Amino acid sequence: MLRIPGRFVELLGIEEGCEVELLYQDARLIVKLPLDQPYTLEDFVSRITDENRHGEIDTGPRVGNEAW
Repeated sequence: MLRIPGRFVELLGIEEGCEVELLYQDARLIVKLPLDQPYTLEDFVSRITDENRHGEIDTGPRVGNEAW
């Protein structure tokens, strides 16, 4: 059992019984929260907006057997 101060619990949004990963590194105990689920392509695409979308990039003429 690992007791975590209430303020950290609030900031991290964790609950009693939450699984964490404990690491010992450079004389420090590191507590890592696992990701709820792996990211998917849909997760990333859903965050595309007009403000963060870039234009096309010209990579130059064909140099081999690329299909255009």
